[in-house]
This record gives sequence, structure tokens and C-alpha cells, in this order.
Amino acid sequence: MNELEYLVRDVWRGRSAISGDISKLELVIWDYSRPLTNQNVVLMNEREATEHESRTAARETLDQIYRKETLDTIDLKFKELNLRRLYR
Repeated sequence: MNELEYLVRDVWRGRSAISGDISKLELVIWDYSRPLTNQNVVLMNEREATEHESRTAARETLDQIYRKETLDTIDLKFKELNLRRLYR
């Protein structure tokens, strides 16, 4: 299994990290101030991805864009991904 398939299927479970949607999904850089790694991409639907990219391009912070619960959920996924790497 390649890394992209792993991220979409196993990490994000084929669902948007923001809404849980399963249609028209894209992997999006989460935090543009950090390098592109598998621990800095999030699966979103097309509308969410467009909004994320436009708002981060406008220099809004992740804290300004998303609720704390969303940020905590994504942070937890990144921590789980880091642990999985040790055993993969």
C-alpha cells in the first residue's frame, strides 16, 4: 500500500476530518507554516478544502478557522499517526 492510500484509508478512514463527509475528498496541507509531511495533511471534502486554502492564504490561523474540538481531533490523529509509524 502506498503512503497516500494509507493516509486516506487507514488514517482518515475515507472521511473528511472536518465533517465526516465521504464525497469529493482531497488531501490538503493542514498548516502551511510547516513542511509537507504525512503528519501535515488532512482529508477534506472539496468545499472544505477550498475554504481552508483561501482562509489560510488570507493569513487566518487554524485557531481562527476551526473549533477547538476539530483542532483537538486532528492533533490526536497526527499523534496516532506518529505512533503507528513506529510499528509499521
